[in-house]
Amino acid sequence: SFITIDQKRHNIKVELGTKKQKKKEIWQGEEDDQEITTSQKFKCPKFSATVRLLAADKIDSKVTVKAQFCQEDEVNTKCSTGHWGSECRFQLKPDTDETPFEKKKAQACFKKLELKHFERKQQDRHVCEDKFRILFTTSILIADEKIDVQTVSLPIVVTTGASQICNVYGSLLWHCCSVEDAFSMPIQSVEELPWCNVFDMLDKKFLTLNGRHLSQDEKNHLGARLMQYNDSKMTPPLPVLDTTMVPFRKFCIDKMMDIKEGDDKRKSATFWMWIHAVFNLVKNHLLDYWIDG
Repeated sequence: SFITIDQKRHNIKVELGTKKQKKKEIWQGEEDDQEITTSQKFKCPKFSATVRLLAADKIDSKVTVKAQFCQEDEVNTKCSTGHWGSECRFQLKPDTDETPFEKKKAQACFKKLELKHFERKQQDRHVCEDKFRILFTTSILIADEKIDVQTVSLPIVVTTGASQICNVYGSLLWHCCSVEDAFSMPIQSVEELPWCNVFDMLDKKFLTLNGRHLSQDEKNHLGARLMQYNDSKMTPPLPVLDTTMVPFRKFCIDKMMDIKEGDDKRKSATFWMWIHAVFNLVKNHLLDYWIDG
């Protein structure tokens, strides 16, 4: 088996830089195009990952490991066609995308992976929906037979602003908790889950505070918030059935509420942004009360 055993980043925040612009100036009745350049360039933080061939430490005919930065759709296309070496839309810098196995160990560590460029063109797609994987490929020779093997990293999202990060982590949590094996190929994308599964995911998050499970009343409140049961005639609101299907968009993309910032500014919040804020409030200021129930 070929597996990813370590991955340092799940969110990569890049700086897109400024493109060259042309400025028109009129000089003695004639237009003159002047090219304006800026010093701001594309910047990407370095990220790392480690892969390992299990039960292959004593196999000497191992070669290097190649890494590619792929959208999940690209990984699925490679998986269906078998063209693992086909070029991806976004490239890693040439001096960072290939590394040999360590001596006497079937393990390869990519320490300075870095994107060469990035430009998001699907404007109709939310940032937290646009997930990527690092695809690792290599080959080994066993009994004169060449065997090609592949594996992928956990999901990665590329962001360009701090306001995108919260929903990104909600998206990654949803994906990793909604599939049986987050490393399997082809990659599955689950668009909706039963409320019981969503609640179990939230319950496990709050368990990290002190080991207390969410109560039935808290479950009912979270379900009503998520599904936006705001009918004033229902006091308390009717519980959400465990079998009710919850779309990913309602969990992490659709606006649930408005938040006032100052006198004029208003900011919208998704359900995940709200639950994340509640979690941090309890963790930082109300933990003793939370432990008491």
